[in-house]
Amino acid sequence: MGENMKRLALALCACLLAALTTSLHAADAVWPSKPIRIIIPLSPGALTDVIARMYGNELSKRLNVPVIVENNAGAGGVIASQNLAASAPDGYTLLFV
Repeated sequence: MGENMKRLALALCACLLAALTTSLHAADAVWPSKPIRIIIPLSPGALTDVIARMYGNELSKRLNVPVIVENNAGAGGVIASQNLAASAPDGYTLLFV
């Protein structure tokens, strides 16, 4: 029974080591590595649109990635919120309200 415990302990150590190296590898990914999208729930030309575009320009300068500003007006912001909810949960899509 002692030999089986040693094998089990070695197997657990191997699994733990594999899990740690995988998470460390994932932590090396640099954010942002692709364009950032800002969704605005208002029509173009509104004050919120102008402010969001100013923030987008500054983000683009500071992060060295393109920032795309999209206007999704209608339904009191529901359309923009649905577009945000349908996007990948990776931190590259923002809702500006």
